[in-house]
Amino acid sequence: VLVELARVVKLHPLPYTVRFAFLDGEYLSPDHPWLGSQALANHLSANGGLEKVRLLVYVDRVGDKDLQVSRDLRSHRVFRERFFRAAARLGHAKAFPDDLPFDDVPGGERAFEAMGFRSFVALMDLRYGGDTIPGPYYRTAKDTLANCSAESLGTVGQVMNAGLRDIASLLQKVDHFATTPEAPPAPAPA
Repeated sequence: VLVELARVVKLHPLPYTVRFAFLDGEYLSPDHPWLGSQALANHLSANGGLEKVRLLVYVDRVGDKDLQVSRDLRSHRVFRERFFRAAARLGHAKAFPDDLPFDDVPGGERAFEAMGFRSFVALMDLRYGGDTIPGPYYRTAKDTLANCSAESLGTVGQVMNAGLRDIASLLQKVDHFATTPEAPPAPAPA
């Protein structure tokens, strides 16, 4: 998803800097989850970069043939809804259902949240292979490519692209109205 989205963003740039991070070590230990996210959050915080981040989108477990991206309770409400509206507009409401209960998505965005960062959206299918969390295929022998779908990955990529463009447009409006207009020049003395 991210490689293709990076290609699309390069061809059709957004008005803001976009960085893609591929994280590892997210589920190595239940005692120390999200090691990759924690390392990135620590790096950004130590270098003063975290306060420059306008939006973080955490994407995980989005290849399920029966894709149902959860509506995350902790995600930034306005930004989260931009993705779900984009999904509906693109005809992907089944993959981004608005009739399911909100979920508390356990992902690497929590490493950023622990540092006080709140402008994140978590996009994750918590019901891999079924209707219950975490789903009957999650971390089992059935967690195979046969139960994944390139179409689901394409759906998420399309929704992310449209959602990011909607959010960028919103941020441009916010930035436009947040800047103080220059005072008109003083009239020349008569």
